[in-house]
Amino acid sequence: MIEQTHQLSGSNSPFNVTHLAVGPNAPTLLFAAGRGGSPDRHHALLHSFHTAGFNVIAPHFEMLPDPVPTRAELLERLDRLCVAADQLAVPTTRLFGVGHSIGASLLLNLAGATAYTIKREAIEHPFSFKFTHLALLTPAIDFFRGPNALDALSTPLTVVGGSEDNIIPPNAIQLFAGLCPPQLEVSVQMVVGAHHFSFMDQMPPHIADHNPEERMAVLGGLYTHIQQIFAQKV
Repeated sequence: MIEQTHQLSGSNSPFNVTHLAVGPNAPTLLFAAGRGGSPDRHHALLHSFHTAGFNVIAPHFEMLPDPVPTRAELLERLDRLCVAADQLAVPTTRLFGVGHSIGASLLLNLAGATAYTIKREAIEHPFSFKFTHLALLTPAIDFFRGPNALDALSTPLTVVGGSEDNIIPPNAIQLFAGLCPPQLEVSVQMVVGAHHFSFMDQMPPHIADHNPEERMAVLGGLYTHIQQIFAQKV
């Protein structure tokens, strides 16, 4: 198993990608971080999937200055995800995705959903990634309230929310699941006691982590659960 940091060239500027390689025949996990942009805050998640036999690709982003990103900021992150997957993923292996918050929404966009900015600008990716399955941790679902936003989705989804999340509350998660195409495979899991940032291995400095050992044990169980879902489709 090899861990590397690559510097790739995006459309606007070079960027780093954390790449945990198992081998050319292993499935690939594309990870997308949330507003903070650093996959280093999800170190345990990345290494858990690596240990489970996945090649892991996690591009780095700059922190978004505002909680509500602009169209240009979303497009830059989408570009980095595409460049990283195109250059580092083995085309013949199955591609899975895990994302947190805005990162989860970007993966939905890559899978064929149409995102809408707060100015109601549509963001349609020119082609859909052929994901085998996506796991969305507290996805920023307000991006998909526009017309026909989810109609083109065909990728199976596991959507994870926190019972105490006041940014993406449980009722919003359930609403999102109800808006998905009826033929789409969608499962929803609520983590009791979790808030929006509980799904980060290293929470933001302004968020208190009252019981880190218990929280990390819950996260470890969640990662194993997602890996088991993915393994059924490898």
